[in-house]
Amino acid sequence: MHIDGKHDGEIKSNNRVSIGSQGNVGGEITAKNLAITGTFVGTADCDQVDVLEGGQMQGKIIADQLTIDQNCNFEGESVKRSAAKIAAPAPVASLAKKKS
Repeated sequence: MHIDGKHDGEIKSNNRVSIGSQGNVGGEITAKNLAITGTFVGTADCDQVDVLEGGQMQGKIIADQLTIDQNCNFEGESVKRSAAKIAAPAPVASLAKKKS
């Protein structure tokens, strides 16, 4: 999937998602690969994320592999996918039982 326009919301793909230089995406992206040469604000949960030259990323990246090229911008948090699964917060119901 290639986006070279504006999109707000959730994107789920078993393949590659690319945000072109004219793309402006906000929300959550879950995909095998994500390539950003446009603007993305939100959370990306992917096997691989590439913020390429000219790309703008603001938010959280959860990925096994992350590449940040020169002449791009990344502002936010990056977490290795295996660490994110280990650090997942306990469900609210579990916390309530512990307080009893």
